[in-house]
Amino acid sequence: MPSGVPSTPSRTSIRKQRRRSHRRLRLGFASVASVATIGSLLAGVSGSSATTDPSYKTPAQLDAWYAPPANLAILSNGDIIRSRENDINVSGFQSKSWQLLYKSTDAKGQPVADSTTVLIPPTAWTGSGRRPLVSYQAAEDSVGANCAPGFALAGGTNAGIAGDAPGISQVLQRGWAAAVPDYEGPESQFIVGPQAGHAVLDGLRAAQHFTTAGLSSQTPTALWGYSGGGNATAWAGELAASYAPDLKLAGIAEGGVPADLQMLVNLIDGGPFAGFDFVGVLGLWRAYPEMVIDKVVNAQGKALLDANENSCLTSILLQGAFKKLDDLTIRPGMINEPIYQQVLALNKLGQRKPNAPVFNYGAMFDEIVPTQGNDNIVAAYCKMGATVYKERYLFAEHATGLLWGFYGSLNFLSDRFAAKPAPSNC
Repeated sequence: MPSGVPSTPSRTSIRKQRRRSHRRLRLGFASVASVATIGSLLAGVSGSSATTDPSYKTPAQLDAWYAPPANLAILSNGDIIRSRENDINVSGFQSKSWQLLYKSTDAKGQPVADSTTVLIPPTAWTGSGRRPLVSYQAAEDSVGANCAPGFALAGGTNAGIAGDAPGISQVLQRGWAAAVPDYEGPESQFIVGPQAGHAVLDGLRAAQHFTTAGLSSQTPTALWGYSGGGNATAWAGELAASYAPDLKLAGIAEGGVPADLQMLVNLIDGGPFAGFDFVGVLGLWRAYPEMVIDKVVNAQGKALLDANENSCLTSILLQGAFKKLDDLTIRPGMINEPIYQQVLALNKLGQRKPNAPVFNYGAMFDEIVPTQGNDNIVAAYCKMGATVYKERYLFAEHATGLLWGFYGSLNFLSDRFAAKPAPSNC
């Protein structure tokens, strides 16, 4: 193992760390394992647009605070529209927090009002330099706007982000600030890479501009996310150089990344986690209405759409289990038709060089997210000259891949904030 790899500790040290923190993290990790058993760690699906799912309830329809202003289009990306203070408890750790509504752009470059939750530890920062900021991308696991992290956190419950609450809590316990973006946007566009990447990056801009929280453009900043949150994290990493060159990222920790959607379909279609196929199609349709999903689903597919426009993921997984996409469409093999292949290609990772060191981790044998897709983006990043440290866990599946990479991610980011040389095993 190369020098300077405290960010990727040995299995022995991980076991020791896990035992020391077992009591504090046991409940959160138990929630992760139970949720992942039904596949909910892949990342939530999203809501819909007026042109696709007319019954979808946008965030603004649920809470007027989310309503975009009339002058949205003339604002700069990352400009704060409004804020409100909340009192939030994450896995037993109390922190000062604010929700920020800010200007961003969707997958097609159109202006949208996205939101993020900024959390600050109650104690003063005692480390060197400025207090670091981690953008933590939670796996929403939802198709309804009310299932987004902002709603879960503001409501005083971590139920909607049970698998990610321990990670957010540990960020805060290290004295770092956290930003938890609702990166699927106002139409809850699940697995739409450009939408997620833009939302994450503009959420960081907004957080840095929010001087009330003691942050600034000089704040050391990093990204972290697993599964669906790993997808959003990886997209932000790939888009940062071109979309937000003003942001200087210290590091990127991304795990269990659904990097190749075609591979994902091939792995889970017709299996116990096939509901992800359906919610993925629904999320993509909301970003790319030219997919005209409402015109190509059969009666069974339409019933599934109509019943789940505002649902969280669990119900969709239960209803979609063991179904094939061909069961829901008017003709077989539609995913191979040009329009759908084009959309899948637009949302495939590994096409741009991340502008910060990457820690890419996950299970060697993942039953939900194809490990080969993760390996492919690592190979692509290495070929582009990026600094990447890859770690695969032999005795893990999707849920325990999150657990195995927990301390490795925290230590990797800590080393990056300390300006230590980043390890690479390209």
